[in-house]
Amino acid sequence: VKFGDAIGIHRIDGKRYMQDIPFDMVCTAPDKGSIPPITFTISGTATSFDTAAVVTDVTGLGIEILRDGTPQEINKSITIDYEHPPVLTAVPVVKAGSELEAAKFNAGIKIIIEVA
Repeated sequence: VKFGDAIGIHRIDGKRYMQDIPFDMVCTAPDKGSIPPITFTISGTATSFDTAAVVTDVTGLGIEILRDGTPQEINKSITIDYEHPPVLTAVPVVKAGSELEAAKFNAGIKIIIEVA
């Protein structure tokens, strides 16, 4: 996900600058009932201030991951419906009391999908 160069460090509020995370999942089986439960996990290093945000290389800045508009706890597995893959978004969040300086930042996650 690229947030671009126009992020105002004093305007980060956990809503502005939200970006879709490209994600697609296709499951095939002879019949709908034959696909076992699917486990979905966002893997990464969670921030100390938000369990749904991954750390960045800028102190006090995290990237919160939302699944269908709801914060998805990092490293927590959930069962999902293969017919309705989740919609994932990412949004910058700041630790309360942090003063950010304008800088480029990076973060990383891994999406793990397992069939039981």
